[in-house]
Amino acid sequence: MEKALEIASNVSTPLALAGLVSSLMFFVLKQILSSGLLSKSSSKQSAGLLKLIIDRFFVLSLVAMVLGFIAYLPQSMGMLANEDSSSALEDKEYKQLLFASSQELRSNFEYLDSLRAYVRGASDDFPIGKVSADKTLELYEKYYNRAVRHSYGEEKYIYQLALKLGRTGAALDGKSSRSDLCSWENSSEMTLDDVAFLSGFLSWYVAHMADEDLEDRMAYALGWGALSESFSISGSPEDLEMKYFVYEDEPITEYGLYLGLID
Repeated sequence: MEKALEIASNVSTPLALAGLVSSLMFFVLKQILSSGLLSKSSSKQSAGLLKLIIDRFFVLSLVAMVLGFIAYLPQSMGMLANEDSSSALEDKEYKQLLFASSQELRSNFEYLDSLRAYVRGASDDFPIGKVSADKTLELYEKYYNRAVRHSYGEEKYIYQLALKLGRTGAALDGKSSRSDLCSWENSSEMTLDDVAFLSGFLSWYVAHMADEDLEDRMAYALGWGALSESFSISGSPEDLEMKYFVYEDEPITEYGLYLGLID
């Protein structure tokens, strides 16, 4: 009896509870039939007794199912509430990462603009900052499917480009003089203009996501106006020194063109 009560206490759904009661009903009927009790009474009495037992257990099964459903309803409502809460927290984290990634890429571009000016001799002040892709990588690692939901094939490359930006930023870290940076440009597969284009392209790509997914106050905090479709770190394309992001021996200056090349 104690074991049966322990099993009953673990039943959590109406159907399972009804099944338990039905099993008990058939077990009791089997015990009655095997006991020979019905053989001592007339056929009419036996039929009436069986009908009475079946009717009572049928009612008991219905009552058990109703009670089980009533007990299960708050539990199921709680599960739905937990799912809604989890979804809301996930959406909040996604938006926070999207905001952080947008700000990170924009800061990269501004820093690279100053760094380029320093290397080209347009400024004597070494800029303070660094190239980072940490938040952008985290965004794609945690919410890849959501981040590329509108892609047309470029999703195979976006994460790899973010990794390349992170590795390039690590390589630039510690370069503290004009000669160090010039030496790096000569030996690397990319120039500072290439890095700036890469950061600008990712910033442009993520900006479209931010424009759609971020709340107005978060988008406003980024300070964006109309999205620029062009790479505009230099006043003239002829001033660009690029060796990685080139097409038909010419520097790529349109983000849309590069997107078309990789999708």
